[in-house]
Amino acid sequence: MKDRDGDPLFDVAVSRNRDEEQGAEVRLGIRCVIRGEPAVCPISPPCFTIEALRSEAEKVRLELDRVLERGEAVLAGTREPGTSDLAGDMTAEELWRVLEAIPDDDLFIERFNELEDVQRKEVAEHVLTSCSVFSGRPALFSSRYDAETALLGD
Repeated sequence: MKDRDGDPLFDVAVSRNRDEEQGAEVRLGIRCVIRGEPAVCPISPPCFTIEALRSEAEKVRLELDRVLERGEAVLAGTREPGTSDLAGDMTAEELWRVLEAIPDDDLFIERFNELEDVQRKEVAEHVLTSCSVFSGRPALFSSRYDAETALLGD
């Protein structure tokens, strides 16, 4: 894959370690220009073995596949999973089921915060009284819910 100037988009950032036992570390990276200077911005943790490097490359490939699916859904005119319209006549439990299915945390928070104030409070009451807040979405919800504003924060 190349950028618009024809240069490769991905590269590796190599650092030589002072510790001779480990030799070099390699990170997967994206080529970019910062203040007019070309650079490779790391997108993976340091890898000291070929196996670790392959594993990190596979993670990037899977993430690119996920992003591709989202883009295809948008271009096909369909909605992303879990982003169906949250109708005003839905019960708190129904709203929660739709919200809980949203795979992306930021999108989940955004959709919840877009609800009407009354709906947010009803969903919060449902989650905090009917769901286990020790794992999954309810845990995220309970850790970020602000009862004063009825919003989820960062």
